[in-house]
Amino acid sequence: MTRKKGSSAAKATKLDRDIAEYAALRIVPSERAGYAPGKWVLQYLSGNGMWFDIGDPKTKREAEAAQKRETERYLASTHHLGRKVHQGPTGREVYAAHERGGHITTSGRRSLPREKFALPPGPSEKRRGIKGRLPLDTIERAHAALTRASQMHHRGHISARELSQARKAVRHAWPSIHVTM
Repeated sequence: MTRKKGSSAAKATKLDRDIAEYAALRIVPSERAGYAPGKWVLQYLSGNGMWFDIGDPKTKREAEAAQKRETERYLASTHHLGRKVHQGPTGREVYAAHERGGHITTSGRRSLPREKFALPPGPSEKRRGIKGRLPLDTIERAHAALTRASQMHHRGHISARELSQARKAVRHAWPSIHVTM
């Protein structure tokens, strides 16, 4: 019994994102993955804890080579996810992650340019070397920035002018998002 696997651009980008985020790969016998016996399947662990197949069943050697390629691709893609920082008193260079568990880190915020934020920095952000509030580096964060700016205005934390400025920044950074003024 063989299962038909669809391959689309959307699946490929999801695969890239999941591999880059989790980098969990394994090789399993094809019968365990629901294919005819005698072959091997390379799988990756997605964000929801499920294992998904990468490609079609292969020989053991081909699966190991594919696993090596995917691991190298992951390592090459994660180099840009961190920036070189000096660690504590030793001064040793390490790479600081820009995201951890889907959340942007302080190092990630520091590495963003000023135009990737919806609002200018507040006093606490200035002290930490962050160039603004409400990051707009991804479309999900841009949607969240709109929501947070509206909440902040409703609670009296920002003025109507700042709310308008945040909406304008989101519209400029992500024209595909419909923003009502």
